[in-house]
Amino acid sequence: ILLSEVGYYWSPADLARAADLMLAALAPGAQLLLVHWTPVVPDYPQTGDEVHDFFLQQATEQGVIKHLHGHRADKYRLDLFERIATA
Repeated sequence: ILLSEVGYYWSPADLARAADLMLAALAPGAQLLLVHWTPVVPDYPQTGDEVHDFFLQQATEQGVIKHLHGHRADKYRLDLFERIATA
């Protein structure tokens, strides 16, 4: 799944719902790639960093995905996650 330049338009509650649906759709070994612009835009409910940090928190707390790679440039951020098998 590719989530690019969309997440910062969602409220935190909408992001949480979308994340639940995306993670449920990923089979073990499948990947989720996030790519977002990072500067603050006052009209957006969230920043790109907040979207990516939400998924990093999910990886730590829920143990459903693992973080494979992250890259930050001047105005964008990329993070790659992989769905792990759960017992």
